[in-house]
Amino acid sequence: MSNRRAPSSRRHQPSAHAKLARTLLLPMPRQKAEELALQYHAAFQALRMGRGSAHGLAVLLQLVVLAGFVDEARKHELRVEVLVATERGINAALEQGKSCGEWVLDPQTDELVAALIGWHDDQLRAAPLAVFAEALERLERMRDGRSYDRPPARRGSTGSRLG
Repeated sequence: MSNRRAPSSRRHQPSAHAKLARTLLLPMPRQKAEELALQYHAAFQALRMGRGSAHGLAVLLQLVVLAGFVDEARKHELRVEVLVATERGINAALEQGKSCGEWVLDPQTDELVAALIGWHDDQLRAAPLAVFAEALERLERMRDGRSYDRPPARRGSTGSRLG
């Protein structure tokens, strides 16, 4: 009789940590990306149709922040000036809406938001889940009034700067 052990199927199974690490390298599932994109598009169209709200403007502010964070983690293609101008325009619309009940974007901000929504749609389809997890975590820290800077890259890791 041989003392050889039968190959363990367990040895070939990736650990839960390895599975999670691989999943975080993949883009967001298409259905989830479409759900998020729909929120942004619906808020934007409601504003264009004269049926905007403070909530819709908040959704668009979230879009601006997340698009900026995702771009910062990946390609650095968005100009900070564009993000700042878009954020200022949305904030101005929010103030106007609160004071007179008219929830509209000025023409320049409307154009910037339209372009940014298209840009973010592409990010939703292509950026790895890890990039979105980091961006959402930074957004939460921002909302809580804490530092939302990117954490320093770990030594020896490839990080999320590839792209």
